[in-house]
Amino acid sequence: MSSPPGSSPGGGGTLPRAPGDTPLGGGLEVTRGRGAPPDRLDGVPTTGKLSFRSPAFVVLALAVVILVVGFTASAIVTSAPTTLTIRSLRLKDGTVVPVQPGASALKPIETLGQPPPDILASLAVPTGTRTVSSTNSAGGASQYNETIDMESPLDGAELHAFFTAEFATLGWMTDHNGADPGQPQDIEVLAEKGSTDGYYWECGVVISPESATGATPFALTIFEVPDSS
Repeated sequence: MSSPPGSSPGGGGTLPRAPGDTPLGGGLEVTRGRGAPPDRLDGVPTTGKLSFRSPAFVVLALAVVILVVGFTASAIVTSAPTTLTIRSLRLKDGTVVPVQPGASALKPIETLGQPPPDILASLAVPTGTRTVSSTNSAGGASQYNETIDMESPLDGAELHAFFTAEFATLGWMTDHNGADPGQPQDIEVLAEKGSTDGYYWECGVVISPESATGATPFALTIFEVPDSS
């Protein structure tokens, strides 16, 4: 008995192209015979399994890593505390210095909600510090930049040790700690910290020699780092 046109006696031949059948490259067509595995087309794999060595897998892996790192960094910044978490600082020589929170001590230079609460919560001065004056150095710039001049009952070495310990304890990254390049007789501690407002902030403390009254004058400057973009 003869086979119908376009088929083979075993039922495994190529049937006439039905609507929706799509020819593959190189003249291959979908095989609908009973003997063909459901995941192959005329010997061509159709599962599309991704090799660990393939460029597509590498790109996908990098995208996942970048996404996870981005979410982690965001979570760290947005969860910053808005109140000071310490009541005193222990200096390297063992001296314990009670602190006054930056939110109250730096009130004279707080303007329209700036610096952000989390930055103020990361700053403190020794208890007994007195405010002398304050200066707005921003001029016409949009970035915040203000300085407060203060006097501390601590001596110069203790005050230097205090701010060194403070920045390390409260999550600041120290950029400079030593003689002030412009005034070698002064000591400067400069540090940087990211804020929940999406910007980095710098805090610089310049400690001058003790005055005739025995107090140690220092200037504390806070400014918003300009967006480089």
